[in-house]
Amino acid sequence: MKHAPATSSLVDAQLDYILAESLLKRPGSDGLSPTRVRAYIERSMALADYLSGKAREKQLLRSLKNLINGATDPLHPLLFRQYCLDNLNRPLLRLSRIYRHNPDGQRYLDALKYELHLMQRFCCAPNQEESYE
Repeated sequence: MKHAPATSSLVDAQLDYILAESLLKRPGSDGLSPTRVRAYIERSMALADYLSGKAREKQLLRSLKNLINGATDPLHPLLFRQYCLDNLNRPLLRLSRIYRHNPDGQRYLDALKYELHLMQRFCCAPNQEESYE
């Protein structure tokens, strides 16, 4: 079942996104980490739906960058960082649709996916010292 966007106009979508982005960037251990990340992703994707062309591409890249920053920020709790990493696929999938017929964009996206794979491997890998105890 596909849900209709929660906002009725581009301005509403932009305001919702700005609020969600500010909540995403605020470090804290409030226990609402998954909710904040989920809200940010939903608002970001809703705003991208209103945009087209380069504006949509830039919005998706911004969303991806914010999720990466959230995943690598040591001020955020581990649950928040892990949830950011786990949800990188939504903007990545939309970007892959945009870059489907663009070889330069596809190369950029492939390099980005490789970097994300390395980041996920090293950022959220369990501590090796702890596993030997």
